[in-house]
Amino acid sequence: MPGARAFFKVDTGGATSGDPIQIQLSGPDINQLEALSQQLQNALSTIPGSADVRDNLGFSTYSLAFQPDHEALQRHGLSQIDLQQQIALAMSSLEIGKFQTSGTDPEIPIHLGFGWPSRDGATGGPTEWNELLSLAVTNGTEYIQLAALASPSTNQAPQAITHSNGQRTLTVLAKAEGTTTAAAALTALQPTLDTLRQNLPADYEISIGGEQAEATETYSSVGQAFMLAMLLVFAVLALLFGSYKQAVIILFTVPLGLMGTFVGFEWQGMPLSFPALIGIIALLGIVVNNAIVIVETSNIHRRNGLTLAEAAARGAADRLVPIFSTTLTTVAGLIPLALSSPIWQPLCLAIIFGLSAATVISLLIIPCLLVVLNPK
Repeated sequence: MPGARAFFKVDTGGATSGDPIQIQLSGPDINQLEALSQQLQNALSTIPGSADVRDNLGFSTYSLAFQPDHEALQRHGLSQIDLQQQIALAMSSLEIGKFQTSGTDPEIPIHLGFGWPSRDGATGGPTEWNELLSLAVTNGTEYIQLAALASPSTNQAPQAITHSNGQRTLTVLAKAEGTTTAAAALTALQPTLDTLRQNLPADYEISIGGEQAEATETYSSVGQAFMLAMLLVFAVLALLFGSYKQAVIILFTVPLGLMGTFVGFEWQGMPLSFPALIGIIALLGIVVNNAIVIVETSNIHRRNGLTLAEAAARGAADRLVPIFSTTLTTVAGLIPLALSSPIWQPLCLAIIFGLSAATVISLLIIPCLLVVLNPK
């Protein structure tokens, strides 16, 4: 299609909601918030890749109010209530009865209302405000135009004002197009944010939300889960082997696996997405299996009288085929899942890259660590 443009953006996975770029402003005065919002919107609009820049106030609502002229009302024998009732009737329609039809046909309601020219004679109020000023108000003996009895004024207000912690809030929203990410757009916006924060009035705050805030929270929770998993695995290994040193040797395969995952993702040009982080946590419990087998076999040879170096070498050599077989079958089982859906691909590749690297390197490193760290 002529003039059409297509944009592709890498999906980092995880749960996101709303616009990826969200900047929340909070403070007591909505007018000041609108001024800050406009400055941010102007700055965001100049950043390449940012689109649909706006705030959550939406379109303003307009209202028309009338200030009664009490002298004019008194002169024409009208009260303010009379004026209100006649304006209300003109803006709507009043059911004054029903027409009884013959037979079982339903009754037809009869409405009394003012037919407006802008509505082709239909009731319901005018579509143009100046038309309302020509409304004829009666005192029973004469008709007087509304404009002679009251002065109109227009008011503008946002559709809704949100509050957070007792403060009025306004959120600047934007989308990221093409290869631009929310993080890149916010980085480009940082000088403007710093300037606004330096000159921010008292009781006003600027906070970042959207995709960036969710990503930060997600990565923080995943990092905490990873550290907790490391502690649990270490505790189990230390309890089973009765040696803190051997538990540390086994856990040394974890950074080897992480190195393989990071190198593999860099090689493929893939982002470290949320599913990939889940794969890394799963990798933690998988890569230690090979080291457990090597250390346990070395301990058996050590108890059978071999020297430490011989036991370490035999431990790796004896378990070479089972370790490679286990790794190959695990990788082979994950490949179809990785190819089946882009959702599962980062998780599977994190395990495949990490497990493959840890398997090869651990066969060389673990025996060396057993000799260096274990007491002779």
